[in-house]
Order: sequence, then C-alpha cells, then structure tokens
Amino acid sequence: PDTVWEMGLRGSRPLPREKDDAAALRLTIFLHTAPLLPRRTRLRPSDIMTLMSTVSALLERVPASSVRLVLFNLDQQKELYRKEGFLLQDMAQVSQAMTGIELGLVDFQVLRNKGGPVDLLTDLVNREVAAQPPSDAVLFLGPQTRYFDRVPQASLEKPSGHGPQFYYFQIVPFLSQTAGLSDIIDSAVSRLGGKTMLIRTPGEFAKAIERLEKGGRSAP
Repeated sequence: PDTVWEMGLRGSRPLPREKDDAAALRLTIFLHTAPLLPRRTRLRPSDIMTLMSTVSALLERVPASSVRLVLFNLDQQKELYRKEGFLLQDMAQVSQAMTGIELGLVDFQVLRNKGGPVDLLTDLVNREVAAQPPSDAVLFLGPQTRYFDRVPQASLEKPSGHGPQFYYFQIVPFLSQTAGLSDIIDSAVSRLGGKTMLIRTPGEFAKAIERLEKGGRSAP
C-alpha cells in the first residue's frame, strides 16, 4: 500500500507478506496465452504485460505452497511453457515464451484438426486430474477464446477421491462484445463443477482471488 515502483519482467519486488489466515494451496495456473481481443492475430506488448502482471499479482496475494504454471494457446493447439515450482523470478522465462509465439503462422496439420482445441484442453485437464500429489486449486486464467465448442463430459477424467477445485478467471477488456458467452474453457470448467468469474476491474480481480482462497478444498 502507498508504494509505487517500475514494472519489470523479473517479477515484483518481494514484499513482507502479511499474516494470512488462508491455508497455503498447491496451485496450478493454466495461462491462456492469447490476445485480449479474440479477433486479433498478434500478441501485443500490452497483452503480454497484462497477462504477466495478472499472474504476478495473483501469486503475491495467494498463499501457495507450490505453483505449477502452464502456458497454452488453442489456435496453435499446443502447450508453450510448463514450470513446476514456479516462482516470480521465473517471469523472464514467461516473457520469452510469449514473445516467441507466432500466432499468424499456423501449421497445416493444425488447421486440419478441427477438434484440436478440445483435445488440447481435455489433455491439460486430464493430466492435472491424474497428477500426484494433486493441486488444491486449478485456475484457468486469460482472455475469452475464439472457440465455443462444448467439451464432452465423457472426455474428462473423473478424479479419484477428492480432486482439485477448478476456476476460470476470464479477463474481459472494455471493448469486448462477447463477454459472458460460454467459451470452450468455461464449458470444461463447468463440466468439472468449477466456477467462471469475469474480470473487468481490479476490484473484481480481488474478489475472484478471495473466492479462490476460500474455495481451497471446499466446493466452489
């Protein structure tokens, strides 16, 4: 509070953490690495900074015993980056992964595979459900996708015992005309009994984080 410093790619300056009554979580973040406006075909510097600062702010706020960060892009139908034990000082790697993506270049085989976005999403979810030890919370974070397919219930693995709670923080720019429509990520999260929250303002982001903290091991 009452402090200002420059934005950098190495993560935020460490601040003394206030005592938090929320239990530390094992957290997985799936960062949808795409332009904030779905019709764009280029990841702009402002998009990159927004996504990176959102991850930084989240990790500064949420008490986490471990973090798994995964970057993915549905247009490219591939995972871009994965880091177990992610820390804020690893943010430069995230920046490199983002700036290296060429959204205007799509492999012909990717274009032929119309079910590729669903396949990628279900693979990410099923790997997470099967992970040991499981995360307490799995968060999809990023802008709305250009895909509005329904994810088949049968394609998603059912966790044995107590599985992670799933959330989707959808970043909504003011110019968005499709905010609130259920996209492919919302479909998957809903199938898993999770919660989608629209993030338009810092206040809504803070409330979403509070919901995530309280959700932990209880029903969302």
